[in-house]
Amino acid sequence: MVLFFKILFVTVFLSLAPLRNSYAFSKIKSDEPTSLPSVLKADTVEGDKLNNSLIANGNVEVTRGNSVIYADQIIYDKSQTTFRAIGNVKIKNIEIGNVTSTKADIKEDFSSGAFSNSVLVLNDGSYLTSPIIERKTPQITNLQSSIYSICPNPEISKDNELAGKKRDMLSIKSSNVTIDRGNEVFKIRGGVVRFYNVPFFYTPFLQAPLPSNKRKSGFLYPSYSKNTRLGVGFNIPYYFNIAPNKELTVTSSIYPSINQVLIKNDFYHIASYGEYRAILEAANNEVPQATNIINSAQSKKDYRWHLKGGGVFDFTHNIGLDFSIDNTSDAAYLRDYHNDFRSYSLSKLNVDYIKKRDYYAIKTIRIQEFEEISTDSKSDPLILPQIDTHTEIKPFFYKEKLSLTSNTTVISRESGAQYRRATFIPEVNLPINHNGNLFNIGAKAQGDFYSLENNFKYSQPTNDFDSTQTNYKPEFSVNWRLPLVKRSESHTITIEPMANFVSSSYKKTFQKLPNEDSNNNELTISNLFTSDRISGFDRNEAGERISYGAKSSLFNSYGEYALTLGQSLRKSDSSQDVVIRGFNENNRSNIVGMVSYKAIKHLYLAYSFHLNESNYRNEINEVIANLDYSRFTFSTNYTFLRQNKQNLEEREQINSVATFKINEKFSTKATISRNLITGRNLNRSLGLYYNGCCTVFGFSVTESNPTNLITPQRSFNISLSFKNL
Repeated sequence: MVLFFKILFVTVFLSLAPLRNSYAFSKIKSDEPTSLPSVLKADTVEGDKLNNSLIANGNVEVTRGNSVIYADQIIYDKSQTTFRAIGNVKIKNIEIGNVTSTKADIKEDFSSGAFSNSVLVLNDGSYLTSPIIERKTPQITNLQSSIYSICPNPEISKDNELAGKKRDMLSIKSSNVTIDRGNEVFKIRGGVVRFYNVPFFYTPFLQAPLPSNKRKSGFLYPSYSKNTRLGVGFNIPYYFNIAPNKELTVTSSIYPSINQVLIKNDFYHIASYGEYRAILEAANNEVPQATNIINSAQSKKDYRWHLKGGGVFDFTHNIGLDFSIDNTSDAAYLRDYHNDFRSYSLSKLNVDYIKKRDYYAIKTIRIQEFEEISTDSKSDPLILPQIDTHTEIKPFFYKEKLSLTSNTTVISRESGAQYRRATFIPEVNLPINHNGNLFNIGAKAQGDFYSLENNFKYSQPTNDFDSTQTNYKPEFSVNWRLPLVKRSESHTITIEPMANFVSSSYKKTFQKLPNEDSNNNELTISNLFTSDRISGFDRNEAGERISYGAKSSLFNSYGEYALTLGQSLRKSDSSQDVVIRGFNENNRSNIVGMVSYKAIKHLYLAYSFHLNESNYRNEINEVIANLDYSRFTFSTNYTFLRQNKQNLEEREQINSVATFKINEKFSTKATISRNLITGRNLNRSLGLYYNGCCTVFGFSVTESNPTNLITPQRSFNISLSFKNL
């Protein structure tokens, strides 16, 4: 029969020495923030008045705070305030983990003790074994002749009895281990690192962090790389835990064969209203002159650098800021050190205010040109400022939508055209629903005001615009669509015919106005029914045109089947220095469309096309396929453009990415980008990755071969890290 007694009666029952099963010890001083009583429970509790002790037998349990001792027998010495636990000793939640032992002598407040033939299982499932564990203070614990199984193991974390049942992949056998909770580290002396119990490395001293969620400063594991241009390299990262919301990782990349060093500083900060990251990489410019690059011009600077970063901030519900930085010391930096052949980089800062449908933003944008290595940086444009606004006004009469959009842009160059423009676009839209026919009647007028300056200090003039220019571009449009739906028990069919009529004009001769923000565009199914298919403000699609087509879909138990077709017809067109590819000489566009299938799960297929309006030949073709099935994922994009008057060269290219999860720990990834006309692999890579309980390993081979390379650029990367070291 189980009996429970309160602490108030302990003195009386000690003198009678009865059988009892619950005992609460008096409070004593300890290093803990609050001194808590220890509570003992057992099948029987006997008092020894002569030795001033208690002897508890059978399912003995001693609890103090969150820590618990289990044993077959526990002897409590009241004079010394110590426990002696004997037989199947288990100590649960002793700060860093659990302990099993054959015998233990412990102070009542758990501040110190000694354990015989023990196993200490850490919170992440890694563990240490030792014939003698001595807990000197709550902060310091020593283990003699220990074996440290460093691999985190979720199974052992759940069931401590599994510790030592199997051979450990990676362990360290040492003469002495000190666990320092104050500094949260292991200090291992005389350690022999073993792979499945086979010794392969000796270290006289090794310090490793205790398993925890806390970040700590220290070296991260190095990685190895080999590059066709730079040779063999070693990457050595060091992590600085600056503050709970700040961190810095400094990575030294060393290429001994050419005495090349890159220092990469990666700083991350979580601030009060957002977060940002800044990455500064600096190099000592020992990279050899390129021989496999068509344009091999190279910077002569002693030191070169690349600054990259970005951040997002939300100051209030309506006000936000975001920025991105991508800037280099010279146009060849990314090409020389990272095999990156992009034509430009972009840095921007944006502050915006959004409330319902109203929007206000101020931006600054810096463009760094890389198209030609010899490009004069004095001609790089700086956009400061760019101001965008959009305001909607409540309807006055019916359901009309009134809005005013404006854009102000100033582009400065140290040498070149100085560009200043202000644009205002009042617009009205009237939505009408007549028996299911959805109409939208719209009208707007764009007014542009230019202030220009030809400031060519270091280069030849490319234009001769008047200093002050204006332009006026009115537009009228009517959109119509009729959604039709038919449902049955097994499927749903939707058909939506659509039409769009637009009439607009471009009052000024385009040769008299600069073009800084508009480019050629291509007719697609996504812009077929838009009123203006030329982006930007300097150029607009002008003339009278009508677009017509239909969207249709079928839903059933197998997924969704969709087909969209359409065509655009120009009644008149104002020729400009930008074009919309997809129109023929008779002002009738190709037939554009897309066929797609989306399964309930696993598979997505889409085919986008242009059919020549006269002979229905497929001029433009794009196929997208995505497969996501259990352990295997695959995505591919195939593009085929036939040669015609708008596309002077036939182009055919495929890009594919495949990943395969071999098992719970191993995975592979392969990518390829291939020009099918020339048979040239533009880029391809293959990687093998391992994420085990103990180690993280990665090996990858990459080959880049863009058109401005004479021979491919190859690189090899190997990384290996141990989770608890």
